[in-house]
Order: sequence, then C-alpha cells, then structure tokens
Amino acid sequence: MPPYRRRLYCKHFEKQHAKGWFKYQGLSKAEKQMFFNQQKKAIINRFFCTTNDVLEMTITSKIVDELIGNLYFHLDDDVMDGDDRPMSKANVMKIFQLDESNVTYSVTIKNPLRFWLAIDHTSSGLSFQ
Repeated sequence: MPPYRRRLYCKHFEKQHAKGWFKYQGLSKAEKQMFFNQQKKAIINRFFCTTNDVLEMTITSKIVDELIGNLYFHLDDDVMDGDDRPMSKANVMKIFQLDESNVTYSVTIKNPLRFWLAIDHTSSGLSFQ
C-alpha cells in the first residue's frame, strides 16, 4: 500500500496547518487551484536571502559557555563514536563575541533564513549528522 494515502494527508493538514486547511475546505474547486499558486509565491520568497539580511542576538554568557560550549562538545564522545573529524569547539565558538561587560555574547547570523530553516528542521526532530 502506498505511503501517500489521502487520510494521512488530511490528518497532517488538520494538525499542522489547521488555519489554512479550514480556509481551503470552504473554497470552490477553482479557488482551491488558485489557493496553492498563491501559497507557493508566499513561501518561496521566504527562502531567498538578500545581502542586507542579518540577525543579531545577545546571549548571556552562561548559556553560551555552559550549554553551547560544554554541553554540546565532548571530544571523548566523538572519539568513542569513531568520528575521525570531530567538530571543533573552538571553531564553533568563533561566532560568539564576548562583550566588554563579560556578561553577554553577541552573535551575528549572516543568513537568517538558513538559520530559521535549520531551527525549523531540528525542532521537528531532523538531525544534520
């Protein structure tokens, strides 16, 4: 049996896209065809990045030092897993600039659309390994 059963699509739309699905259900056949054309235009522009787009964040040093710096990077775990090229903690920590107060870090994301796409994927359970 194919994995693309109608009831699974309907279930997905009802749970993940409730507002849009409700709106779609009330449309005529011609309006339904136009609905997806409008949605594609709105969504695709979200993934084009202009050179002016940056995302600047200020993060407390405890979060950066403890969570990002210590929690995510364990060289021993990488070696035990057989990872011959573990991600360098020093390389990742380069993006965080300690402010003069030594209380916060600032970080500039040069491609915020790619950043939010990665956040969306990881929040839904996808892994980048």
